[in-house]
Amino acid sequence: MYRMLQNDYESIFTRIARNSVLHIAGDYEAPGYWKDRNGIGKSMNETLVHDLNEAHADVSGFMLLKIDLPDTYEGAIVSTEVTNQEKTTEEVKRTVSMTSQDTENIKAAALAKINVINANASANATIVLNRGAGEVAKQNIEYSTRALLDVKNKLSFSDPKESLLEYFHLQRINALSD
Repeated sequence: MYRMLQNDYESIFTRIARNSVLHIAGDYEAPGYWKDRNGIGKSMNETLVHDLNEAHADVSGFMLLKIDLPDTYEGAIVSTEVTNQEKTTEEVKRTVSMTSQDTENIKAAALAKINVINANASANATIVLNRGAGEVAKQNIEYSTRALLDVKNKLSFSDPKESLLEYFHLQRINALSD
């Protein structure tokens, strides 16, 4: 190869490499360079290895470092990606907000249940206390009635109503003097 090309081999290899890369580059649309850079680089490498092997040269490595696209197109791609990222950010914010609101709703429902349970417990306690107070009052009336009937029977009142009232009156006067 050197006898045929002499010192011009470098420019030939450069031309073969450039043609191989440009040939593959023309097979892809511009968005592909943004979305599938690795796939395009792999395809370019395979074609470059094949073409340079035909010129009796080995390719030890290939890296697609830079892709030049028109500035307006690169700007549009960047703008699209920024918009996509902003959209994703807003979707995440929305999800966070919805989760936060769901948490607040669950919390409010739990507090409402707690309030209902506490109100029911208070009502039941009041009912029990009032029943107890009613039972105590009933027992006091029964005991007082028994005591007065016992006094009436032991003192043998002639007119029970008048005599009991007079007895009760005297008991109260006696209690005041103590």
